[in-house]
Amino acid sequence: VRQVAEFLDGLGIAKISLVGHSLGGVVALRTTLEWPQRVDKLVLVDTPIHGESLSGSLRVARNPLSRLVAGPKTLVGLWMRALKKSSAGWAQMYEEIVEDTARLDEAAVQQSVDNMLGLDLRPKLGGLYTHTLIVHGEKDEFIDPGHIEAFAQGPAATSQVVILPG
Repeated sequence: VRQVAEFLDGLGIAKISLVGHSLGGVVALRTTLEWPQRVDKLVLVDTPIHGESLSGSLRVARNPLSRLVAGPKTLVGLWMRALKKSSAGWAQMYEEIVEDTARLDEAAVQQSVDNMLGLDLRPKLGGLYTHTLIVHGEKDEFIDPGHIEAFAQGPAATSQVVILPG
């Protein structure tokens, strides 16, 4: 997240509104928590705030025994199976996603998933005073919509939570 602040400094921008989706939302949230004076408004879309909110497939893939039994492409394989079973919108993009996924570095993917699974930003939400809009799909297949209760019921008084049906 330090890179976000350095990027803004390089452009001479003092204050911004941030929008982040999924992992980009984690970066946006962490940036806002670390440099609240630089973020005017924050929008988080389908953003996990703790590792337990990620799909069961990703949580299983973190287990070293699961990776050993399933082979080196466990995460990518689980990801692709989840996409194939998911909504029509994802299915239409499936071939493009397969091509992009084939180029991924397995170690980098594993590190990203491990970092996400170890994530827990809930204790820091008490310091979130930036006006924040949290948008989440009711039937999200990768991130449990229930995790946003930390915003709805938590100390982040300037937050608005919107659950999109379907």
